[in-house]
Amino acid sequence: MRISNEEKEQIVARIIDSAERQIAATGLSGLNLRSLASDAGIKPASLYNHFKGGLDEVILRVNSRTIKMLDQSLARAAKKADGEPVAVLFDSMAVAYLHFAIKHEKRFAALFEHRMANDAPIPEWHLQEHYNLFRHVERPLAAMNPNLGEDERRILARTIYSSVHGIVHLGRQGRLIALPVPVIEQQLGVITQVLADGLSAFAAKLS
Repeated sequence: MRISNEEKEQIVARIIDSAERQIAATGLSGLNLRSLASDAGIKPASLYNHFKGGLDEVILRVNSRTIKMLDQSLARAAKKADGEPVAVLFDSMAVAYLHFAIKHEKRFAALFEHRMANDAPIPEWHLQEHYNLFRHVERPLAAMNPNLGEDERRILARTIYSSVHGIVHLGRQGRLIALPVPVIEQQLGVITQVLADGLSAFAAKLS
């Protein structure tokens, strides 16, 4: 029996919703193809009729939703610090990043833990979603130093973003270097202040 396009869209949505719940609860290791198919009311093999990339594509779609949530969180943090010094703006976004990672621990981890099957490249559309997050850092950089070229500004934004991510990731690991949340917040404040001061000095030299 042939199903309508609307029914196909509903099945796709149910599969992604189910995967989203499983990842949020148990992480990528708990993702089960059979239960995804069962929730959607289809046979496991039929999943490939709706997702040509198989389970990888399902995970990417869930990660896409997570990125949108993170993007909204960073946007709110940036808006909250609008008009404040760059160090305050950076710190606001860094703390928002930390608390997003805490609140959505498994989903956040899936953004960085997922590896495509057979070492396949990550689709360009998904990479662009990740890259789009850097714009929150690029904007204040452009305001601080209009002389920076677009490529230079983009690379610098990634470096700053990676610095914050490293502190959050290492600080939250349940190993020897795990730190209490207030300490991580303090360290984020230190690094964002240092970055802002250094960038201001660099901009002054170029002006």
